[in-house]
Amino acid sequence: MTAPDAPVRAYLSIGSNLGDRLAHLQSAVTGLAAVPGITVVAVSPVFETDPVGPDQPDYLNAVVVVE
Repeated sequence: MTAPDAPVRAYLSIGSNLGDRLAHLQSAVTGLAAVPGITVVAVSPVFETDPVGPDQPDYLNAVVVVE
């Protein structure tokens, strides 16, 4: 398979509700940026959301735009 002529843009949703939630999000962005052929174009602000289901911590979420 050959690479496309133009970059392909993708929007990724990332989230964590365990441990150091913010560090997990940062690690995900750093890991994506380290992959050859992937460029992190933008990262949204981090926002907190309620979990779905009982007895879970709140989530931190963000959206990462990559090409």
